[in-house]
Amino acid sequence: MTPRVTPLLALVLAGCLASQLDTMKDRQAAGDLPALAATPVDCSGPDPVCAQAQTLRAEACLRLGQHACAEAGYAAALAALPTTAPASQRRVVLAGLAAAAMARRDAGQASPDAQLAAGMALLALDPSDPIGCTHARSARLALALLGPAGPARCAELAAAPACAANPALDRQIAAQSAACRSIAP
Repeated sequence: MTPRVTPLLALVLAGCLASQLDTMKDRQAAGDLPALAATPVDCSGPDPVCAQAQTLRAEACLRLGQHACAEAGYAAALAALPTTAPASQRRVVLAGLAAAAMARRDAGQASPDAQLAAGMALLALDPSDPIGCTHARSARLALALLGPAGPARCAELAAAPACAANPALDRQIAAQSAACRSIAP
């Protein structure tokens, strides 16, 4: 027999999550990042309270350098965002997800795929988003450099969004692209 969630039980659970969110906000205000990062958030969406709780925990994890925790938290927050959530809230979550994914990539703990997906999602919200551009271009460069020199690398570089990220990254991509042109038939 499948347990049934009654309307009363749903209200009690929602109240528990709201109470937990208040406690998490108090920990954030007090600067107690370790306790905030260690707070289990057991909810799913779409639910704006769940999205906010997941985001608070993910932000604490990111600030503490717990990148796997941050990436998982931001992914859960993104999944919990209602479709009616404002683009600004979606942007905050995606930017955090991209940052956590990049940190994991740089530590050799993950491929650039999650960073690329978050960067492209940011660009889908706003094609001129500088954070989305930087993450999408950075991930494409990483994917290109992970593979051997040759056509696959050149194709990966060519797939990088045509936006201005940051000067150092843009120079790296330009140098790799120039190398591709020099080996082209």
